[in-house]
Amino acid sequence: MTYIRLGHGLSRLHPNLHNGPGLRLCIWTQGCVHRCTQQCLNPHYLDPEGGFRYRTEEVVAAILEVAKTAPRLEGITVLGGEPFEQPSPVADICQATRATGLSTMVYSGHTLTHLRRQADSKIDRLLDATDLLVDGPFLPELRDERLAWRGSTNQRLNCLTERYEEASLAAAFVRQGKGFSVVINGDGISLSGFQSREIAKLAEDFVDETTSSNLL
Repeated sequence: MTYIRLGHGLSRLHPNLHNGPGLRLCIWTQGCVHRCTQQCLNPHYLDPEGGFRYRTEEVVAAILEVAKTAPRLEGITVLGGEPFEQPSPVADICQATRATGLSTMVYSGHTLTHLRRQADSKIDRLLDATDLLVDGPFLPELRDERLAWRGSTNQRLNCLTERYEEASLAAAFVRQGKGFSVVINGDGISLSGFQSREIAKLAEDFVDETTSSNLL
């Protein structure tokens, strides 16, 4: 049995069109060694001891439960945090969901070259369970909002299996465009997709004001 630490509760699993090709469920891992920019959109996911601890079986079950209500679901996207800091549980989740026909997409602040040079069997297993890898840190000086599912030009879309290829990804991005979604429920606020820190702050302030109003 393996455990994974996520930056959010499982009630925040909601399909969206903003983090990869097709309709996807996003999972944010907790913990990140990178301190690459002051513009990190998820600074609350940096602490490796924060967030929520789950059995990987619980996470897979939650994904499949949502998939029942979303027949157009294309796959899962794992972000962070840094997913490769928990390679074994992330690989378990990717393998289990891919066995059901869903695709797997993973983001990493490391480059693919760096990951392969580690010669680490756990990292290699996660790479083997990944259909599409976005690699490299976000660099503000290279920011380009026209990029598909990336923030800066140093980041790359790496097709690690035959599930995707460059032309199909480009076509999917043209259909979907770029944006973000906000989900508000009893557990708080969840933003998904590419947005500025200013937008994130506005959404958080909205939730704070709404909560305060409900208490009056």
